[in-house]
Amino acid sequence: MTVFGCTTMVLAAFQAWIAGAVSLPAALALFVWISVFNLVVVSLFWTVMADSFEHGQARRLFGMIAAGGSTGALIGPTITALSVHAVGVHGLLLVAAALILSSLLCVLRVSDPKAHGSTGQPVGGSVLAGLAEVVGSPYLAMIALLAIVQSVVGTFVYFEQARLVKAAALTAESRTQLFAMLDLGVNLLALALQALVAGRLMQRLGLGITLAVVPLLLTLPLAALAALPALATVLCIQVIARAGGHGLLRPAREALFTAVDREPRYKAKNVIDTLLSRAGDALGGWLYAIAGLATTGVALAAIPGVLTLAWLGLQLGSRYRRLVSAPIGDGGTGRPAGDSPTAG
Repeated sequence: MTVFGCTTMVLAAFQAWIAGAVSLPAALALFVWISVFNLVVVSLFWTVMADSFEHGQARRLFGMIAAGGSTGALIGPTITALSVHAVGVHGLLLVAAALILSSLLCVLRVSDPKAHGSTGQPVGGSVLAGLAEVVGSPYLAMIALLAIVQSVVGTFVYFEQARLVKAAALTAESRTQLFAMLDLGVNLLALALQALVAGRLMQRLGLGITLAVVPLLLTLPLAALAALPALATVLCIQVIARAGGHGLLRPAREALFTAVDREPRYKAKNVIDTLLSRAGDALGGWLYAIAGLATTGVALAAIPGVLTLAWLGLQLGSRYRRLVSAPIGDGGTGRPAGDSPTAG
């Protein structure tokens, strides 16, 4: 509640700043703040969801909840395009603030501690406490490693896409059209996976298979890229990786946290989603730069990465089943007495 309330006030403050006179410092400050806010608020949202839904509910509903986010990614630009001339660019910040308040009401409705048995007590600690939780729990450490490896592989593919697009010598208009169509395709495919596939896959086959399916699917186009380097192949890999990451990997990874006790969940999850994931991006960029590989080498280097992701997904699915009392598919809830992810 505090984060959402502060966000609303910050957006209103930026609106007043920009409405007075648009300046480069204001634009840079807004850009940096929104970048940080997106990381924190999405992580916090999913933490609350893991705190509000139990194991069977998470496997059934997290895909559809993620579909709400993808729907918002499609509706947001539409609202912007239709209202910017009426309210102005700075006025859109007030529209965003109103939407944040609306989402807060939804979160408060879902996360009622009386309805879900939560104590509702604040969780103390710091970033170091979150890191300690990750280091001390094999289960959380594997989730962190999954996030880091996914970031490294994604960074490799992203940089290779940028290099091949540059080599294609497209016009500025053609590049813009290409990336717009790519984003549209990714969002639509992710929405379909979230709404129609993720929940069914998690319920029937379990979280491990759901986490492993996308990395395994990527091995074939990566092998094709190694044999025949081409921009079209990289774009295909990007669609599968991004749409599959949002549509299947994200809901399944969030469901893993329902097997974690409340305090380590709040402490560790935000560290994994922000600090460690961004560290994976930085590591991927650093490795890509020092390796200096051609397209074939990048593809061959990414294949062990996606196979590692698949292995981690299967291992996490197995650990998850041991940590929860309900077998996959029966919709049960509850944790086994005396079992904890920190016990390893």
